[in-house]
Amino acid sequence: MTPRDFIPYRITFVSPKLKRLHRLFSYLNECGQEAEVLLRGQTAEDTEGELVLVLEPHSGGKSPLSLRMGGGSEALSQLVNGIPGSSASFLEPDSLFYTCRKPLSSRLPFDYQRVPAVIRIFFRNHLFRRASRGIARFEEYKKWYLATFFDLKALLMLDTETFGAADGVGGLYPEGREFAFLMTHDVDSEYGQKKIQGLLDIEENSGLRSCSFFVPASYQLNHRLLESMISKGHEIGCHDVRHDTKIAFTSESNIRREFEGIRGFVRAFDVKGFRAAGFLRTQSLMTVVSETFKYDSSIPEKRIMPYLNGCFRQHPFNMFNGLLEIPMTLPSDGELLSLGFSVDEIFEIWRSKIQILSLINGCAVFLNHPEIGFSDGKEMTALYEKFLGTVIADFKPWICLPRELSDWRQGRMEKCKVRIS
Repeated sequence: MTPRDFIPYRITFVSPKLKRLHRLFSYLNECGQEAEVLLRGQTAEDTEGELVLVLEPHSGGKSPLSLRMGGGSEALSQLVNGIPGSSASFLEPDSLFYTCRKPLSSRLPFDYQRVPAVIRIFFRNHLFRRASRGIARFEEYKKWYLATFFDLKALLMLDTETFGAADGVGGLYPEGREFAFLMTHDVDSEYGQKKIQGLLDIEENSGLRSCSFFVPASYQLNHRLLESMISKGHEIGCHDVRHDTKIAFTSESNIRREFEGIRGFVRAFDVKGFRAAGFLRTQSLMTVVSETFKYDSSIPEKRIMPYLNGCFRQHPFNMFNGLLEIPMTLPSDGELLSLGFSVDEIFEIWRSKIQILSLINGCAVFLNHPEIGFSDGKEMTALYEKFLGTVIADFKPWICLPRELSDWRQGRMEKCKVRIS
């Protein structure tokens, strides 16, 4: 399955119920982009009236279909099952939550990080471009990434008519902000630990804070640095155990033993969140993560490596055992650099995606790396500074840490007595 094959239908909302989607589609039409909607789950039980969708075949050849859904909890899958040519992947996206096939780095008999950085970067770039399968060019990739997959049930519940400011609880985010923006960094190596301060300086100069995910059993942690970061309001997260991309494919009992060895790190720096190395996650890993951490941020909205995977959601959601998943909704620096995009092209993709997330009250999770071949160079650090300035000046989101988003969401859900999952 390729990125092009994944969604067979383009969907347009005709009903006025989801006003934010009308704004979103208007914006995408102005940009010449297509918008894709992924049908998942059921309509919200308290939906009133009709929701009308017009489905057009993605690749042409059939006439558009109109579907009318009444209120109540009629399953969308029952409607889609009647659409000629609908596929299992169209109806069962949750199968892409996990990365169950080992990539090359996980199959090596040694830690892939022992390979010199210049060689790793060469192979990373080659594998990304091979996996892109026809969307490696800038305009093609931008069109694919900005084609937005929606969880219809969540959007129905998030709409202001059914889930807005009610019962004195307030809006979806504090101070009436329309979307959340989170800055995160993955510190994969000791080199990255030495370079992270450069990214933090950019943020601190604007009064911002971020969450940096460190690898506790891969290199010697600089406790003075981490304590200084915490004192300045930053958050520390856990980025795997060794970052060798192997732990996800071992047994739960082995993962628990590995996690037992980093409990001192978790306690010392009040670590609440986890992110898997290489974004590789299995149900076994997520089960153990839920026993130790409050939230996870290992699942991208969509990603082409090691093969097409993701959650195709733009809002945090519950996984299991109370674990909150905060999906990564902006493409990372490594992915965009691997495809050979210029800093101007990367900026355009990031800004366009922020625009979309702001229109659907989404959660914008940004990730870069203070590492060789990522955001270590002057061009990428200058780009980061420019991007942050644009987000602050043009969008004015709720800028928060992952743990703050988790706490806010939990408190608001308790007050509203509504659970989004």
